[in-house]
Amino acid sequence: MIAAPGGPDADRRLRLIRRAIEAFELDLGGLAVLTEAASGPFVTTPLIAALAGADRVRALTRDSRYATAREVEELTVGLAERWKVADRIEVLTSREDPAIAESDVVTNLGFVRPLDREMLQRLGPAAAIALMFEPWESRDADVDLACCRELEIPVLGTNEDDPRLRTFEYLPLIAARLLFDLEVEVSGSRLVLVAKGKFAGALEGGLTGMGATVEAFAPPLAPQPGGFEEAVAAADAIIVADHPGSGPILGPGAGQTATGLLAWNPGIVLAHISGDVDAAELAAAGLRHAPARIAPPGHMSVTAGWLGPRPVIDLHTAGLAVGAALSRARRGGLEGRRAEESVLASLSFAQGFPTSGGTG
Repeated sequence: MIAAPGGPDADRRLRLIRRAIEAFELDLGGLAVLTEAASGPFVTTPLIAALAGADRVRALTRDSRYATAREVEELTVGLAERWKVADRIEVLTSREDPAIAESDVVTNLGFVRPLDREMLQRLGPAAAIALMFEPWESRDADVDLACCRELEIPVLGTNEDDPRLRTFEYLPLIAARLLFDLEVEVSGSRLVLVAKGKFAGALEGGLTGMGATVEAFAPPLAPQPGGFEEAVAAADAIIVADHPGSGPILGPGAGQTATGLLAWNPGIVLAHISGDVDAAELAAAGLRHAPARIAPPGHMSVTAGWLGPRPVIDLHTAGLAVGAALSRARRGGLEGRRAEESVLASLSFAQGFPTSGGTG
């Protein structure tokens, strides 16, 4: 859905951006940024960069199921004009554009991906990659880390547990909104949670705090995991939040099927955040679920941006700050992992791969 550049939420978005720039001390002066131009809450990323003083912001876009490239460009330029930064933002539609070689801070966002060898080899001598999430979420198909190491391009992620972000605290709110769409009240409800790691902890704690009874199972699901059938039979809903993926969870060839779940509990519904769930089998079995579109394995069906613009603004501002610090470290003579180690030592919300000096 495309919001008008002068829509009622534009002023709030600007306030949120300014607060985030201040909170993360984002200063992009003297740097060129390569990111995406997109719709919804993701329209803000190039605007954040421009408002933080970037010399030049180039934003890649293309047609998608959300909007056409032309619609995205009009939205981006409209907001840039409203916020008086249009002179520093350029929307690109080709990954072959020669201006990409001038990039200092490169984000890993959707329309920029994949950051493969072909793209990485075209970046300039001060280029650094900012992951807009924690490094454990990175997919090889999106960022060629081995090539980054070979070319001495530093790469760091963003610590989403930082008290200025606390991204994982949005997860139970996402689950609650999905459950409300399925007419499950959360408070007083019995929920089966299929999740692991940080997702499991955040969802179980948050939903329990809302008054739900939560029984958690770690994926992948064996054909008959202990107590799973009994838990489903007594539940109001199942929440699947397997990220990154552990393999098939629901569908032919997985540990369980939608048909099997309905046999145990004809009224069961499913809230899908992430995980390998066969959407065609859900439809064939008639198992009600939200959202309507199930994302493929390795991707989230809904993110915190679905709740409002603040989570995206805060996370992307922090990510840009990590990228700026990395690029300046390169300009100061530090390459690859040495640049990463320097930033990890100085920036509390930067986070590295295990091979790049640990977690900030």
